Amino acid sequence: MESIQTKQDLQSAILHLEQRQLLEKNAMQKYYQESYEYMRPVNLLKTAINEITHADELKKDMLKAAVALAIGFLARKIIETYVVKSRTPVAVAIETILQIVISGWVAKNGNILKDIALYFFKTILQRKQQLLLTPGK
Repeated sequence: MESIQTKQDLQSAILHLEQRQLLEKNAMQKYYQESYEYMRPVNLLKTAINEITHADELKKDMLKAAVALAIGFLARKIIETYVVKSRTPVAVAIETILQIVISGWVAKNGNILKDIALYFFKTILQRKQQLLLTPGK
């Protein structure tokens, strides 16, 4: 900062500082308004929904979790129906634990499960095409 020698320099410095103060005040007010608008619950919800709808990785993770839960539930129903037919607390606990373990495994190893399903799907399609292409069968 320049050294102030005269009354004119002092008035000029005061005017410069007042202008700077006004600019900073306006910037702070604008920032406050933007922050206030951003932090409103409606806008937070809109932002969260927007991020969810545009996050491809999140969609994939949610789909994997849904598939894992569905397979875990299906495994529990199969165990409940065919393996453990009694409804004792121990049997229910075993079913629940197996459901959690199977769901966790499917969620972590979804690619393996997907590859197995694709293999069976391709095999079924190939056999169907062979049956359609072979005359007389």
